[in-house]
Amino acid sequence: MRYKVLGVDLVVAAIRRQESSMSSILAQSALLETHSAVEQAVGDYIGFLSAMRHVDALEPSSLVDLVWHTHQQMTDCYHKHCVRIAGRLLDHVDTSERTCISVGG
Repeated sequence: MRYKVLGVDLVVAAIRRQESSMSSILAQSALLETHSAVEQAVGDYIGFLSAMRHVDALEPSSLVDLVWHTHQQMTDCYHKHCVRIAGRLLDHVDTSERTCISVGG
């Protein structure tokens, strides 16, 4: 198996952990059909990052969580923006509560 290092159990667990979050996002997909709605979601995400400057953990809304996951795909920009806006690198930890835990300093 090519990707044995990940392990099937790990991948299945990750998929199951994401199911409710993805269901919530898909149920709200109509909210992101306009450019202004996407701009609002990004603005809410920036507000979330700003708030993380002052607290250790917050639970993002489903739309903020989607923008957060998307932002993390651009690793260099993500690191730079987190440090600039939140004051530190934020590690997104997906749990059933979707609470994030910050690291770095």
